[in-house]
Amino acid sequence: MSPEMEMVLAVIRRGERIDGLTPEQIIADHRTIHAALMARDVIEAQRAILEHIDFNERYLLGLLESTRLLD
Repeated sequence: MSPEMEMVLAVIRRGERIDGLTPEQIIADHRTIHAALMARDVIEAQRAILEHIDFNERYLLGLLESTRLLD
């Protein structure tokens, strides 16, 4: 994994701990993606993956903005 991706995941994990998210909340999107892949539902898998990426991008940007790292 690239150092940049490792940093992003570390920031997101820290935010999840601070926000008090449960493991079930954290992996819910992954379960949806997994279910679609296991059902071989390409359209649903693609939708779930893109939704997951979009949510985490917004979440990461919010975390970075709240710490003023983007100034």
